[in-house]
Amino acid sequence: MNRLNASAVTWRVLVFILSLYFLVPLVWLIMSATKSTGQLFTTFGLWFALPMHLGANIRGMASFQSGVVGRWVLNTVIYSGGVAMLSTLFSSMAGYAFSRFEFPLKTLFNLMVLAAVLLPITALFSFVSTWNNFFLPLVVLSKGQLYPITLGLAIWNSTTQTGAHVDYPAILVGALISVLPLIVAFFTLQRYWQAGLTAGSVR
Repeated sequence: MNRLNASAVTWRVLVFILSLYFLVPLVWLIMSATKSTGQLFTTFGLWFALPMHLGANIRGMASFQSGVVGRWVLNTVIYSGGVAMLSTLFSSMAGYAFSRFEFPLKTLFNLMVLAAVLLPITALFSFVSTWNNFFLPLVVLSKGQLYPITLGLAIWNSTTQTGAHVDYPAILVGALISVLPLIVAFFTLQRYWQAGLTAGSVR
């Protein structure tokens, strides 16, 4: 019984540490998005500072290059949503083929499919991976109007190396906006991927 209790405590501590690892950067981002540039470098990173400058930071982000950040967000939604829909379509077609036709190694391929399980999971993973994609847009896109939000923010932030003024809080607001859709998608589809993983483990 003591061993079981020790194992449970160890597991909970591990989960707590991992939760902090993922949540602390998000908390820092939320707090930093409400601060001025001076407050950003002089106040505690994991708490608010007064007066708050969230409104000014949002206006700074929205006014950058005549509102190009909004275009970056729209591009990212189009790219990610398109890839998610196409991957779901192809997965559906592959599932139909698996169910209707016989071919060599069908059992092996079925097991591989069950490892990923269900279309919502496929859509979610495709959406997230495309949303976070940085290197491919960097290679194939040359016009700033076509950038996704990840690449656009990175290019904006890189202007610090040219000596130009950079509105760090506005960039952080953009970064916060870039992660919010992923959080919403995760919690919206949570019941689907949890059910999918459970179904895969049962099978």
